[in-house]
Amino acid sequence: MKKKLMFTSSIFLAGALLTTTPAYAQVDSENINELTEVVDDPTVDAGMLTPNNLLYFLDKASEDIQLLFTVDPQKESELLLQFLKERLAESQQLIEQGEEEVLNEAISDYINILEQAQEKIGEVTTDETVDSDVKEQLSVELENSTNVDDDVTEQVDEEQKQELNEKRQEAYLVANVVNGIETEDIQDLREQGFGFGEIVKIVSLAEQSDRTVEEVVALRQEGRGYGQLAKELGIHPGNMMKYVLEQRQQEIEEELEDAEQAEDEEALEDLSVSQETLDKLQELNLLEAYAEIRNELDAEIADIEEQVENEELTQEEADEQISELRAEAEEIFNELKEERLEEATEEDTETDLETEEDNDEERDEEEIDEEESEEQVDTDEQQAKLVKQEEKAERKAAKALEKAERKQQKQEAKAEREEAREAAKAEREQQKELAKQQKEKAKQERKQAAKEAKGKGPKQ
Repeated sequence: MKKKLMFTSSIFLAGALLTTTPAYAQVDSENINELTEVVDDPTVDAGMLTPNNLLYFLDKASEDIQLLFTVDPQKESELLLQFLKERLAESQQLIEQGEEEVLNEAISDYINILEQAQEKIGEVTTDETVDSDVKEQLSVELENSTNVDDDVTEQVDEEQKQELNEKRQEAYLVANVVNGIETEDIQDLREQGFGFGEIVKIVSLAEQSDRTVEEVVALRQEGRGYGQLAKELGIHPGNMMKYVLEQRQQEIEEELEDAEQAEDEEALEDLSVSQETLDKLQELNLLEAYAEIRNELDAEIADIEEQVENEELTQEEADEQISELRAEAEEIFNELKEERLEEATEEDTETDLETEEDNDEERDEEEIDEEESEEQVDTDEQQAKLVKQEEKAERKAAKALEKAERKQQKQEAKAEREEAREAAKAEREQQKELAKQQKEKAKQERKQAAKEAKGKGPKQ
């Protein structure tokens, strides 16, 4: 890293000397000497430079030069992923140093690089000539690059925090969805000017609403945002991300099981990182779902209050409608909380059962090892040992079957909960539409009554 800085600084300083007047060059020579001394200082750790450091601009210039001379998309993707790791490390260091005032700069740079990375990795993962293992590795690294420390997200301002969270979710979608989209669909959408961040949203909305990609694109081109599109298509904005997170959770569980059986420590460590990233995105998605419900409630209450001001509703009618809306919002809140609690409980139960199974297996192995260590020549004893081994194998098979059945039951219960939630949602929408129609009818009746009363007024 130090050589990188020295190389970059040499280019920068040479350019400065060649493009300035002799007088200006003479003045700048003092700054040049100062910079050179800092670069040559062995105590400077170039890998820990942050936006408040004198040499930070050289670090970024070096990154730009590396990207400029890198023409291979895979290598460029790897560079961008490396830069993302550096931005996250810099952000964490700024927090530790108490330099929160320059944190927004580091996060802004992180967001820009994240957008570049998801586009470049999207290109690589849709290239049929690239090896599937390379695609998977890049996708996993992009996914894990969205794992931003909570201390960082809490310190940035609200506007940037919202943008940061949106881009993190978008990149996670790209990492997990792009590889499953038809190449023709991607090419068609790319020709229409859509980036991979938009492509994954369009395809996800189409799949979850049973609409065609073309229909969703047409709605998007009319100027609708993706949140508005989701609502019009009957999809809660949070569900688009939730579906992908659930699919990824299932993949991680299956990969963990394989890694545990193979005793692959490296794979287990990598999956642990993926699970941590997933957990943070799940928590973020839940919080955004809460915020979305709250915003919808506030907007509807504001609309009702405006109707009261315009004398389209009485205060009593308004209070009744607001009370119903709040009860509905609270019901949805409780459903989300209950669902999250059920998932956490299921995970804990599964972990306890697996621990118990592992302990049973260890006890069985200890007993067999103990028996094998004893010299047994008696035929009856050898036969007993074989019987015990067979019993152990049968117990293991039974436990595996039981585990598979629990997994199936868990999936079925989850599907039933989802179906019940969708039915309840449809019922709420129907009641809401009916209430709206009744409200409109009452409004028209009041207008008609007022008109008739005005017509029957005292004659002059």
